[in-house]
Amino acid sequence: MYMSTEDVEKDVNRVIETVVVKHDKGKFTVVLPFCYPDGEFIEIYIDEETLHYTDGGNSVKYLSELNVPLEKIEPVVDRIARENSVRYKNGELMAFSIVMIPNLVNVCFAVAMLRYILEDKATREHLKKVIELIE
Repeated sequence: MYMSTEDVEKDVNRVIETVVVKHDKGKFTVVLPFCYPDGEFIEIYIDEETLHYTDGGNSVKYLSELNVPLEKIEPVVDRIARENSVRYKNGELMAFSIVMIPNLVNVCFAVAMLRYILEDKATREHLKKVIELIE
């Protein structure tokens, strides 16, 4: 995913310096310093009652730009989710637990992996070709 130590350091420093947390009507919104391809900041939502963390389905929405059927994209997203100890369900990346920070980080990493795929046009085109081969 990362090309160098400097890339990792740059992303970690961005997170440490610029994460914004908003609270409204029983829900926290964590605004990450990373953007989707359209420039929108990535947000993770935390439900105060159930303590679940979700990307609200936004990551998969951006994968739809590949113009590949969702049933072919979902196995890729599910694998990324499992690699980060996150669930992929109903189009959302999510985690449930009272262990707040580790699960928030897990969801962030899963979303960040998808962001990386979306960020580079060559990577998106390669992924599109790979997904099209899935039967």
